[in-house]
Amino acid sequence: CRQLVVEMTWRGADVLDEPTTPADLAANAITLPDPPAAGEHFPLTVQVSLPENATAPTSGVTLSQPLTFTFSA
Repeated sequence: CRQLVVEMTWRGADVLDEPTTPADLAANAITLPDPPAAGEHFPLTVQVSLPENATAPTSGVTLSQPLTFTFSA
């Protein structure tokens, strides 16, 4: 759905330069700034919302977005 808006927060900072759509995220890899060290735990917050000007056909839509995390040393 191109009307959904996605925002991501990591360690209290925005991960994305600006809110984006699920379709844009699916087409691009995101690199977390300041990745965790071994044994560290930090939440990654993903917020999905609809803009105020969303159209009626968006009502009742279900969205599924797989998340893939790749860790490297």
